[in-house]
Amino acid sequence: ALDADGTRLGVKRAFSLDLAYGDDENDFELRLAETDSVPLHGYVYVDGTELGGVVDCPGANATGDVPVSTWSGRTWTGILARSVVVPTGDHYQMSGDAHAAMAALVAAQGLDGVFSVPSAPSGYQPSYRVPRFADAYSAMRGALASVGARLEVERRNGTTWLSAVPSVAHHATGR
Repeated sequence: ALDADGTRLGVKRAFSLDLAYGDDENDFELRLAETDSVPLHGYVYVDGTELGGVVDCPGANATGDVPVSTWSGRTWTGILARSVVVPTGDHYQMSGDAHAAMAALVAAQGLDGVFSVPSAPSGYQPSYRVPRFADAYSAMRGALASVGARLEVERRNGTTWLSAVPSVAHHATGR
């Protein structure tokens, strides 16, 4: 867990984490021992994965066989999904190397304290006109899909990375 300023608070070993991702849901619910807590507007994550986000709602205690406190918030993609892209002109344009375009969008949205984008070229060159007042998550997904890529989110070594990676279709194989 991290506080709102990004200072590491420690590791929570006993927890339950329920996350939802997609077009409509990008949130989580975290259950901790009743005596444990995380700070409001702090961050929780599982290092080396896409699992994590910002705590928006303080813990509510629930009684039962094992008393717990429940905390909720937005996943990493939920943070992007609640950030509306307001263009300075008619439309916001994402073009050039995908990583550079993503980094520019992150900075324009004031999210560069939350997310990092690799400086190495992605190999993808979108030229994507973001629909007016779309959210940053939809904008990135649209730009990347237009060039056969997808958004990858991973928290590793103290940084939440946003990267453009190949979009791979998975097909079930019959046996």
